[in-house]
Amino acid sequence: VHDCTIVAEILKDSQGKVLKGPSTDAVDIDKCRRFTVRNCTIAVNDDGVVVKGGKGAWANDYAKFPGNGASSDVLVENCRFLYPTHSALTLGSECPEADRITMRNCTVDGVGNLLYLKMRTDTPQRYSNVLVEGVSGTCKAFLNVGAWGQYADFGGRTKSELKSYARGLLIYYPAAIVY
Repeated sequence: VHDCTIVAEILKDSQGKVLKGPSTDAVDIDKCRRFTVRNCTIAVNDDGVVVKGGKGAWANDYAKFPGNGASSDVLVENCRFLYPTHSALTLGSECPEADRITMRNCTVDGVGNLLYLKMRTDTPQRYSNVLVEGVSGTCKAFLNVGAWGQYADFGGRTKSELKSYARGLLIYYPAAIVY
């Protein structure tokens, strides 16, 4: 995805009530390898660039659910993320595995999170080798790692089977200015 502007407009109805579109992710990268988002401007009422690949208690059983899978070698570069975007780069909520994810030379202007790791309570997730470098601007948080339980379905699995982790996460200066 190159040289695009992706906007989810915020409108007002006749009484002045703000109307925002729900679930307006800009770019969902679902079970992909070698995917690039470059020179894009994004202003949406949800996540900017999202790495996905499946959800649910058995999301990591690719033989049972061949539609699910890992995403890897994702590059997001030279992009602008603008308010009201909730998160510039998100891994999850629908993502059992993501590896070698790079975000570089981007700007953020009033977004919620620079990087958001949505850790589902019902999906074992493995996020590794995530690099964020050369990002500038303003955001509420550099990194948000949080449990995400919306629509949880444990499918009979125990908590010990559903452990998730992130490793090899690097955020280099210059980075966004938190406000």
